[in-house]
Amino acid sequence: MKSGAGTLAEFALVDKSLLRRKPESVSFEQAAAVPLAAHTAFFSLINEGGLKRKGNEGKKVFIVSLSQKAFLATRLHCSLFRLLR
Repeated sequence: MKSGAGTLAEFALVDKSLLRRKPESVSFEQAAAVPLAAHTAFFSLINEGGLKRKGNEGKKVFIVSLSQKAFLATRLHCSLFRLLR
């Protein structure tokens, strides 16, 4: 996958290994919001929370007032950073 100018284009080329089927119970609008929620969670934990890939032992995260998607994405990122017990 390549990034650069043109993110507002009608089409984008992405490696098919990065794609997943949208569940029928999820609308296109909801599915489109998932990457934004995941990016928001990741950005907040790294840039605002100061977390790193390793060395987070003893750190705690307090999650306040997020949408359900952002909350779930934050929990996923916390588990990847080994912050959940």
